[in-house]
Amino acid sequence: MSEIIDIVRARIGRRHKITRQEMASILDDLAAAGLHLGNDCVPTTWLYDADGIATGPSPDASRAWAEACRGITCISVMPADGGGATWHGQVRYDQPGSLHPMHQAE
Repeated sequence: MSEIIDIVRARIGRRHKITRQEMASILDDLAAAGLHLGNDCVPTTWLYDADGIATGPSPDASRAWAEACRGITCISVMPADGGGATWHGQVRYDQPGSLHPMHQAE
C-alpha cells in the first residue's frame, strides 16, 4: 500500500483535488508499477478478443477510470497482497450508499 501512496504523492503532493488528466497519469504510473487496471464492472478497462473474452487491461483503462469519476462516484485503488483486491481488480468505483457493503472499496 505504501508504494501506491508514494506514487500518488510524487504526482500531487498532499492536494485533495486533482484533474481527470492528473488522475489518468497517476493510474498510468500505478499500472507501470504493476497495478492491474482491469475491472469486470467497467468493460472499457479491458481488451477483448474476437470471441468477446477479456485478454488483458486496455491501454486506455486509466482514462476510462478518470471518466468514471463523476459527482459522488469515488475511484479507489487497493493493494494486490490480499488487502481487498478481488476478481473485480485492484481499482474500483463506489457511489456511497449505492453498493452492497461487500462490494464497496475500502
